[in-house]
Amino acid sequence: EKVSESKKSTSTATPTLLELEDKYQDRIRNLLQQIDNWKTGYYTIKLETTGNLASVAQEAELQLLEATAQMEEDKLQLMMETNASIDKLQSEFDSSMEESRRVISGLRRALRETAGDKYDDVVK
Repeated sequence: EKVSESKKSTSTATPTLLELEDKYQDRIRNLLQQIDNWKTGYYTIKLETTGNLASVAQEAELQLLEATAQMEEDKLQLMMETNASIDKLQSEFDSSMEESRRVISGLRRALRETAGDKYDDVVK
């Protein structure tokens, strides 16, 4: 009996291969569970980050569209102002040309009259 008790005490004191295997299998399961937890956390963070990035991208796209719309509005306003300036300059040019034509016509008339008077003076 003492021999079997000593065998029992030594067998309980030093783990058997099966006990060690069970212990390591438990550790492996725990580690795999931790890995799964880390993966879940990683994918959660990744989804949040991706969502945030998509939100940032949408915000940037919206800002780009707003800036483009503002530029188009400014361009239209500038074109309208330019056209108004061109119309004003064209009107001033036309008025100036008409005035110049009148002056030239008056000068021609005066020149003819002066030339006619001189011709009359020469003929007399």
